[in-house]
Amino acid sequence: MAHKGDNASASPTAGVTSDITSDFYAAHNISVTPLSPTEWRVRDAALEENDPAGLLGFIQRVRTAYEVTNLGVLRERRYFSSFDRAAASLAPSSRSTSSLANRKVLK
Repeated sequence: MAHKGDNASASPTAGVTSDITSDFYAAHNISVTPLSPTEWRVRDAALEENDPAGLLGFIQRVRTAYEVTNLGVLRERRYFSSFDRAAASLAPSSRSTSSLANRKVLK
């Protein structure tokens, strides 16, 4: 979970039952920052903290579900039963069709 500017000791799911570990974040190449007890920002850990292209989306706990706002698909909200699945849905590998890294440069 540790990323430049993140508090490595802060758990993004404090008070939430989850199996999230730093290995999970490393495997999915994401950085999760708690914004409130029920909201988290998810970034691409491979990009610099100040690079706006690195902002992948947000997760918000809504009752018993986790609502995901994927900035690659703004008109869509997705819901997951666990924080793990919500976070994984924003991982750069799960966004391959909308990822800036996978777009062809036109000459």
